Amino acid sequence: MKDYLLRSNHSTRLMLGGPTFVTVANEWFSAKKLDNSNIIEIKVNINRATSYEVKRFKMHIDSLLNADYRNYILNLSECGLIDSIFLGTIITFYKKIKALNGNLKLVVDPNNTPVSISKTSLGEIFDIYTQIEAAIYSFNLTN
Repeated sequence: MKDYLLRSNHSTRLMLGGPTFVTVANEWFSAKKLDNSNIIEIKVNINRATSYEVKRFKMHIDSLLNADYRNYILNLSECGLIDSIFLGTIITFYKKIKALNGNLKLVVDPNNTPVSISKTSLGEIFDIYTQIEAAIYSFNLTN
């Protein structure tokens, strides 16, 4: 149970919501606009992306969708495990982006690729890269 309470790699505080809820969500997921582009990199800063984090992840990506960005890179390089519920949320996010004529690319660590990505046919749905620079370059080719 302790593993679920201490999710942040940046802090050893016990996080249970309340006034620190926003801080926790920002530590687990971060977003930044990449230089000279209209691409947002969403970084998942946890090593296990499970149903426990889905609600916070949905809130984070919905706020980005409301900001009128269309091109996203989801950086999963720190994730060693992605469960089916979290993966379903990523697919829902992808569908929302496609409805807005945008695109989503995934970045994973080749030495620590989650089984849910490596052992499935998600490569047919997503463009999956091992480096952030390759994902950025692929956006430049399509625009």
